[in-house]
Amino acid sequence: MIQRIQSLYLLAALLLGALIFNLSIHIDFDASQTQVYKVNYGFLIAPLAVLLCFFLYKKRSIQSLLCLIIVLQQLVQMGLLALSFDLNDNSIMSELLMLLTLVTIVLVWLARRGIQKDEALVRSVDRIR
Repeated sequence: MIQRIQSLYLLAALLLGALIFNLSIHIDFDASQTQVYKVNYGFLIAPLAVLLCFFLYKKRSIQSLLCLIIVLQQLVQMGLLALSFDLNDNSIMSELLMLLTLVTIVLVWLARRGIQKDEALVRSVDRIR
């Protein structure tokens, strides 16, 4: 499980997701859309989904689909963070959250590519038998 490269990508995405959730608790958002997202612990969705994806290593097709859902959810999260983005504010917390969200998207996408390569390898070996 841990020896696969996509597991390492998912582990890094899990740690970044937990960091994003921790940082989002300390930010005072202004927009009503992000308030709803914050109150409902929307920032906790991604780390929990990545944790679930991490343990679905035997079901690669479901794991790949879940990675795609995580990427889409992270894009929505990044859009909500962009709504609260203020150039006049001296705080860099929302910019940091957007950057960490972007890095999480890249890590989950790389994990999905690794999962798809594993699936293709398993299918090719099954064809040879």
